[in-house]
Amino acid sequence: MYTEIQQQTLDTDWFFTHENHIGFVASGAGKLPETVAKSSENNEKLISYFRDLPEGN
Repeated sequence: MYTEIQQQTLDTDWFFTHENHIGFVASGAGKLPETVAKSSENNEKLISYFRDLPEGN
């Protein structure tokens, strides 16, 4: 879980989907959606996954 202090001090990357699209958001130290704030472990896995992908065309 991302604490209130973490949300206010970190620029947290998070992701969402819409149909077959993946969206990326940087929080800019703003309040995270509740579902993201409650699942920091899953969010960190997604961040690692996307950062580890090879650069594409």
